[in-house]
Amino acid sequence: MKNPCIGLVQMHVQDDKEKNLQAAHRGIADAVSRDADIVVLPEMFICPYITSGFPEYAEHEGGPAWTTLSSFAREHGVVLVGGTIPEIDAKGKIYNTCFVFDARGNQVGRHRKVHSHSVIEFRQYGDLRCLSRFARSTGTGTPWDVRESRRGFVRRPVTSSFRSSARRRP
Repeated sequence: MKNPCIGLVQMHVQDDKEKNLQAAHRGIADAVSRDADIVVLPEMFICPYITSGFPEYAEHEGGPAWTTLSSFAREHGVVLVGGTIPEIDAKGKIYNTCFVFDARGNQVGRHRKVHSHSVIEFRQYGDLRCLSRFARSTGTGTPWDVRESRRGFVRRPVTSSFRSSARRRP
């Protein structure tokens, strides 16, 4: 199997979810035009990274953003690491969730990170699933999880991982 080409999408996030999804689609198309096999979107790419605003943008798994990401993966025939979006569960709890789709648009992974104003309370590690299309040792995570890996986040060794972050580096 060839070495996969990974496309990383950078974009300016706006207050409008639809405009952000359109910008993500343009980024995915651009990455595919450059031969990407895997495309990675940024953390909280559908809304501004303001935790107090997450409830306004939150969706259930299978909602409009999830459906759109699935269709983007299928349309372009790529593995799509969907950055993160605010997901709300049946009990009303909001997660910073990364959905991963295969080239047919099927969800093959999900990682949830609980948002709290106190990082001491981040305890939800979610599902860590491997992307078997390219390697059994690839997983997804978000930045806090890097520091928490010694507490059991990583259920099995990973040699490569996709971590999307909204933080800017100097």
